[in-house]
Amino acid sequence: MKMDCIKYSIEMVAAVVTILGFVGIVVQLGLQKKKDRIELILKLSADFFNNSKFMAVFKILDSDSLSECNNSIRKIIEGGEIKSVDGKPIEGVEEIDLNSYMNFFNSLAILVEDKIVSQSDVMKLFRYQLEKTFTSVEMIRYMEDYGFDRIKLLLPNSFFFYATLATKNDRELLNEVKPISEFLGDGRKIKLHNYKIEVVGANAEYKGLVKSKDRKIKPFEGSEVHISDDADWTKLFDTLDNYEEVDVLYTRSIIQVNKKQFLWVYLKK
Repeated sequence: MKMDCIKYSIEMVAAVVTILGFVGIVVQLGLQKKKDRIELILKLSADFFNNSKFMAVFKILDSDSLSECNNSIRKIIEGGEIKSVDGKPIEGVEEIDLNSYMNFFNSLAILVEDKIVSQSDVMKLFRYQLEKTFTSVEMIRYMEDYGFDRIKLLLPNSFFFYATLATKNDRELLNEVKPISEFLGDGRKIKLHNYKIEVVGANAEYKGLVKSKDRKIKPFEGSEVHISDDADWTKLFDTLDNYEEVDVLYTRSIIQVNKKQFLWVYLKK
């Protein structure tokens, strides 16, 4: 009996050691995977920001005037030459540079699709660049027309709507946005933290969200509205941007709701 107990104890210790060894291996693999992911992300960042052609394309997209940006992108696609934007000199950007720029983000989308990096990883590095790139409807058009739809995996697939666009019924009653109401879901109520409402327009006839530094401000309620999988993004964003008078009264931005969720929203310009 005593020998059996000793044998049982040895087996138990061996089992515990085996389990602990396995856990150690898993932890090591997890740490290595995290390290590899960080190294990959840093390399992607360096590849983007050290590419002079990418920076030349982004200089156009980072224009103060959205209309000038859109006109410039259209001209490049048509084979024209852009020498300056907002008075800033632009070194010869051609359509092939635009294509390479989009291919970079398409490659990032493949990494997200294969779960090598997450959308939030990409957003940590390229949120501003993605926002400025796809604030341009011409870049959304280029994305859809030239087969870069996978990039949508990097971008928010929902809006945060408030006021006149908050409900499906409201959108269907507005002649300007009724044609794209089929591309948007019913929505659900959510609260947005650290934003407040201000008046918009010369006569204060509209309202618009702005970022607030007041941490004690009450959360602002609106609707999270999903973009349908079969939506025509060019038509959808072009219609909504025109309705919201983007570049005049509002800007279309990407905001972070929580650690993993990002939404499109129209903010006061």
